[in-house]
Amino acid sequence: MAVNTEKQPVNLNAVFFGTQAAIKAMVEAGHPRLIVVKSSLAATHVRNGFAAYSAVESGVCGSVLAAADDLGCHNIQLNRPAMRSTVQ
Repeated sequence: MAVNTEKQPVNLNAVFFGTQAAIKAMVEAGHPRLIVVKSSLAATHVRNGFAAYSAVESGVCGSVLAAADDLGCHNIQLNRPAMRSTVQ
């Protein structure tokens, strides 16, 4: 089984650093808001051949949960809706 792992660090880093930039701007401006991070069900519903992608989605899930817990004191909410794939 060939697994493409080249883009996986980019996917997780984009969520992590993008969220960090939004948080910094919100705290500095004094305007708490909601951050929505799109994710997929792959974090909890693993499919054959998608191990690397599922691992990244699990990382996204954990990152959002941890950040949401840390940011309550700033009145910033983070949500991670899990989207279902339409590709069968």
